[in-house]
Amino acid sequence: MRHDTVSVFWNNILIFFSTLQLFALLVVGMQQRPQRKAEGLWSKRWFLSLLFTINCTVRATMPRQDTDRVCFYDHFMSTVIVGRTLANIGELSFAALLCLALYRVNPTPFRSSCCRIGWAMNVVAQTCCWFSILTHDMRGHVVEESIWLLSGVALFVAVSSDFYSPGYRQLPADAKLFLKASLLAAPPYIAFMALVDVPMYYQRYYEIPSSKLTTAGEGLQEILRCLRVTKDDSLWMEEMPWMTGYFTAAVWVAIWLARAKF
Repeated sequence: MRHDTVSVFWNNILIFFSTLQLFALLVVGMQQRPQRKAEGLWSKRWFLSLLFTINCTVRATMPRQDTDRVCFYDHFMSTVIVGRTLANIGELSFAALLCLALYRVNPTPFRSSCCRIGWAMNVVAQTCCWFSILTHDMRGHVVEESIWLLSGVALFVAVSSDFYSPGYRQLPADAKLFLKASLLAAPPYIAFMALVDVPMYYQRYYEIPSSKLTTAGEGLQEILRCLRVTKDDSLWMEEMPWMTGYFTAAVWVAIWLARAKF
């Protein structure tokens, strides 16, 4: 009896949606061509969305597990070093995309400064992530996820202030939809990060034996290749929920932000 039926079907579903998302983003880009010269930020948002979508497409097509160096396919594009590098580019692009959207809603010097600081903190988060991946020391992930948690809190505070500001009534319909969706999505995200994600990595820090820790050089040698290649359902079942949501719902949000008229 085969033990990879579910994982192979799941991977095919991700490939299908990734193809559909790329096509949708190209359609958005074609529709925006006449306005790009007049609306420079539209073009920037589309480009950032393109970076995020392409990165998610590759990662959805070639899944991998960073900590255990497990690859879905025996291919260089499925290795941790490729996947993690793409994740850095994609996540920073998505953070910049949100910053541009927040700035368009409230284009003040203070909002611009806050967005720049927030984006810089996410660069720190990516650095901490690399530290944990290379060394297996989960403290880097604790700091990384804590920064993502604080980013969610900052987003909630920002959209709350915009939602109740005097100029809210004059905002375009898409801007209002962005604020409402963010206001609804931020609390469950914050709760998940605070109650599940950060404590999980904190617990893993104590569970991983010191014998499993590596130097950065040793870790780099590991992530250059796949230590294990498998499609076994039991190894991918835990990854399926978050990867499916990340590579589908998050990408559709990025595509919508690329075409939103505000």
